[in-house]
Amino acid sequence: MRQLLFITAAWGILVLGSQPATAQKKAATPAPTRSVVYKEVGDAKLMLHIFEPAGHKKSDKRPAVLFFHGGAFKGGSPSQFYWMSDYLASRGMVAFSAQYRLSQKSDAQKYDASVCITDGKSAIRWVRAHASELGVDPNRLAVGGGSAGGTLAAATDVLKGLDEKSEDLSVSSRPNLLILFNPAMFKNSTPLELSDYTKDMSHTLLMVGTKDSFLNDAKKLFKHSSEGGWSGKTKVYTAEGAVHGFFNGPPWRERTAYLMDQFLAEHGYTKGEPTLKLDGGAQMEQLK
Repeated sequence: MRQLLFITAAWGILVLGSQPATAQKKAATPAPTRSVVYKEVGDAKLMLHIFEPAGHKKSDKRPAVLFFHGGAFKGGSPSQFYWMSDYLASRGMVAFSAQYRLSQKSDAQKYDASVCITDGKSAIRWVRAHASELGVDPNRLAVGGGSAGGTLAAATDVLKGLDEKSEDLSVSSRPNLLILFNPAMFKNSTPLELSDYTKDMSHTLLMVGTKDSFLNDAKKLFKHSSEGGWSGKTKVYTAEGAVHGFFNGPPWRERTAYLMDQFLAEHGYTKGEPTLKLDGGAQMEQLK
């Protein structure tokens, strides 16, 4: 039986998901093409920040990607994925970086992530419901995120329930692809359960540093998929010596984006080779 767990104090480490792994000189942050309200809850207006390719039209039917930021479900900002969104827009996709309600402390030790997951499902459902206005293909929607945002992305794929009851639930809130940057995935560190993972889980790319405490979660997922007979759906890459949040800045930001682009190309979301130029430094290693 699938169930939602409370987030324990161990999730405090995920605050790092919204910070660069190492001190880097900050480059100018790309700006969204536009932003829209996808959901109103009380006084809160939740935004989707949209990055569109040059020459994009409503009549287009482009592949899309939707990102959720990290921050332990209690912090962080959609701007974390502006760089990735801008890059994928340059590759012909429509990219969205989502705001969601941050979890509230329920007692001295626990945080309830259920509202975060509900908002994540709402964001996916909104994009699909407005696909014709957005110029996107509702059947080619990749969903990704970093740290807690990666866990949130995975939760939209494997957790039942937690839907906003006022929405049209006939519109699917499940991703067509998953792109996960150092997420927590299993019981005791996340709202997901090992038993949630089934053969119908979306094709998944997961990237994590070898110095991240959630490396074992990535290895567990890979082992589970291999033993479950759906290993072809799951690709796990590791970054030697990298810590939690490694993907937020150079050089790993570019390396993870390169792999992300290749993964999307395999599924027909981008075309040709990635346009990023990588130096000859350390590379990501694939688990096999």
